[in-house]
Amino acid sequence: MSDVRTPPEPFLSTNIEPHPPHPADKAGAEALRNPPTTLRIVIVLYAIALVAMVVAIAVLKSPGS
Repeated sequence: MSDVRTPPEPFLSTNIEPHPPHPADKAGAEALRNPPTTLRIVIVLYAIALVAMVVAIAVLKSPGS
């Protein structure tokens, strides 16, 4: 005899009704796409410091020094 049962419902159902995005989510996404000038300056300074650190390590590890 075969056991005919309905399959169990998945644990994570994909039939979730979409909800409109929260205003804070919209503001956060907009801030990520267009960061403030101060944040851009900080990112550039960190990038310059990282490059300078890599160059300094390469110079110090070179055989001549």
